[in-house]
Amino acid sequence: DGIETDCSTCDSALVEANLVKQGFGESSDHCFDIDGGGDGTVVNKNLAQVCGDDGFRVFGSGDVTLTSNRSMDAGTNADGDGFDIDGLGQKTLVKNMARGSANNGFDLREGDGDSGVHVAKNELENNSAIDNSNDGFAIQFDTGETTLLNNKAIRNNRNGISLFSNANIVTGNKASNNREGFDFCDEGSSNTLTDNKFGSETTSCTP
Repeated sequence: DGIETDCSTCDSALVEANLVKQGFGESSDHCFDIDGGGDGTVVNKNLAQVCGDDGFRVFGSGDVTLTSNRSMDAGTNADGDGFDIDGLGQKTLVKNMARGSANNGFDLREGDGDSGVHVAKNELENNSAIDNSNDGFAIQFDTGETTLLNNKAIRNNRNGISLFSNANIVTGNKASNNREGFDFCDEGSSNTLTDNKFGSETTSCTP
């Protein structure tokens, strides 16, 4: 990995103002691999560029906040995401950008063997997903209850925003010009949609 933190027993870790650039064909690692086991981990103003796998992989049982980070061209040697979010703790993402990822821009997913159990009520605000090869935002937690506020999904190769879970709050988001799929798809139930601007919508997330 480029930068790896193992903070399973510590609180208030800070990862700030770092650049990790791996290069095409040089690595299959994540640029930033964050084990947020303790509460209060902050990941701020970092740049992940040309990563072999995920730009930012975040997991663990603690609460983690990611602000103003950028992932550019993640997944050159693997099916990597810009931001791959997993684990028990609440994850808050504000003003981050994922561009050019080989998979999803932002992937809140069901499990990869690290924990397999997830907490609801994650928050994504003012993030941007642009030109990613799959979805811009894929919200895949079983329990749902994620808040998406004022995010943008533009020119992703499949769907702009995909909801596979329930009881999410989706407010003020914009999605346009996403190519093979739809700007917004909702396969969940009891999701609350308010003041969003989507060029196209569907209830099936399979293009």
